[in-house]
Amino acid sequence: MSDFTGKRFVITGAGTGIGARITRRTIGKGASVIGIYNTAADEARKLEQEFPNAVKMLHADLADPESIGGLADSLLGEGELDGLVNNAGAIDFRNGTSSLSTSGGKCSPSTSMRRYSLSTRFVILLPVAQA
Repeated sequence: MSDFTGKRFVITGAGTGIGARITRRTIGKGASVIGIYNTAADEARKLEQEFPNAVKMLHADLADPESIGGLADSLLGEGELDGLVNNAGAIDFRNGTSSLSTSGGKCSPSTSMRRYSLSTRFVILLPVAQA
C-alpha cells in the first residue's frame, strides 16, 4: 500500500462523488490535498471542516480558460505539488457530450480533453514558474 506522507496533490472535481472519495483516500494515505470544485461549494466546505489540516478547497471552472489562469495564480503560492488527479466533469461517450462546459450545458469530448490538457499543463509548468 502506498504511503503519501508529506506529499501534496491537486484533485479536480474534489467536492463530490468520485473526487470526494479520491480526496478522502489520498488524505487517508498521509497526503494533503488541494481540491478544486466548481459547483459543489457546500460539499467543499464540509471536506475542509472534516480535514482542516489536510485539505484546502479552491473554486475554479475548468471549462473557462480565465478561471484556469486564476487557479494557476492561486496555486503558485501553495508550494511544491506532487501529483494531479484530473477528475472534474464527465464525458458521456454514448451521446458524445461532456458536462464540462462554461454554459452548464454540454460540449464535445474533444473540447473537454483540450480543457483537461490546459489544467494539466499549468500544474506541470508550475514548478518552472515558481523557480
